[in-house]
Amino acid sequence: MIQQTLKPLMFRFTSEASNYHKTLIETSLPFVHQYGWSDAAIHQGCQKLGLSPASHRLITPYDMITYCMRKWNKTSLRIVDDENFGQAKRIKDKIHFSIKTRLQQ
Repeated sequence: MIQQTLKPLMFRFTSEASNYHKTLIETSLPFVHQYGWSDAAIHQGCQKLGLSPASHRLITPYDMITYCMRKWNKTSLRIVDDENFGQAKRIKDKIHFSIKTRLQQ
């Protein structure tokens, strides 16, 4: 009975925590150009959101990099799929189109 009660609560907590992480990552990304993939960029994102300085430990620079890589890969796959490899016929051309598309993200 307790597990059934806690399960929706745990899901909600996990979902809300995930949203906070995503928001913090997306807010910190514009600062990467100035501060690099670092805690300083995350700290600036926290300040912009009005969070305490201690909250910059909610995510790591690795989390930002992983988020960006996944986002760029999803976008690239969607483009390649939508454009059907740019009508390329040969395997070599399909690979070239896919790599070029990914690098442009």
